[in-house]
Amino acid sequence: MTLPLKSAEVGWSFCIPTVNGSEWQLAETLNSIFSEFSNPAEFEVIVIGSCLIDKLQEQLDPELIKQIQFLPFKEKNFSFNWKHFRRAFRKGQFQDVLMRSGWITRKKNVLAQCAKFENICLMHDYVSLKHGWRDGFRKYGFDWDVCVNTILNKNQTRHRDWLVWDYPEIGAALLPYGVGHLSQFMYISGTYFCVKKNFFLNNPLDETLYWGESEDVEWSMRVRKLIHFRFNPYSEVCYVKDKPLNEAPYCDEWKARALLLNEKLGLA
Repeated sequence: MTLPLKSAEVGWSFCIPTVNGSEWQLAETLNSIFSEFSNPAEFEVIVIGSCLIDKLQEQLDPELIKQIQFLPFKEKNFSFNWKHFRRAFRKGQFQDVLMRSGWITRKKNVLAQCAKFENICLMHDYVSLKHGWRDGFRKYGFDWDVCVNTILNKNQTRHRDWLVWDYPEIGAALLPYGVGHLSQFMYISGTYFCVKKNFFLNNPLDETLYWGESEDVEWSMRVRKLIHFRFNPYSEVCYVKDKPLNEAPYCDEWKARALLLNEKLGLA
């Protein structure tokens, strides 16, 4: 049973950057959103990127597709800086010296500008809301500027959801969910997070950075000086595609740092 809309909730804008070729996973993401909401007046879905709508129609109810706002985006954009120029020249990638793809910061900033609700969920096109996500946020409340919840791999193991990035003498490590006082050392993954529209518009992503250039780290280190990150323990999301399980946070280095962090926090 879905709880009634509370005035503090105000509605949700789901903002999803995508690219051509990701339609199958995007369809799963979209279905998970529509499964959580029954009243179109209480949410919206905005997708930006070069996805093929005809391929999406093969996997998604046509009536649901009508409720989605699709924003076009040129996947290759002119961008020049000396650092990128030298890197591209060394690698022999001359075709990419001036035209670059993966402008994820611009995509997300545009999505936020187009959102009509104050509660924004920024999510990549392979993140699925688990059943009860919306009621979980209603239970937790809406007194936050930036909020995350459990992020699970496809095999249901925990991924990079609540973690420190530069904790003194340790560095990056997963945090226990119950620890909520270390925002000054934390990092919020750009894969999935919830943010208030006005806060994000006043603190946008740095558009000089592209995908893979730690754009989410830069943003986290900038905004954590202004607010405390919040964790909602009642909602979960899950990837619909496999992620490498031998990389962070499951590599030996990250595991060792997590153990050391727990010891420092008196939680070992």
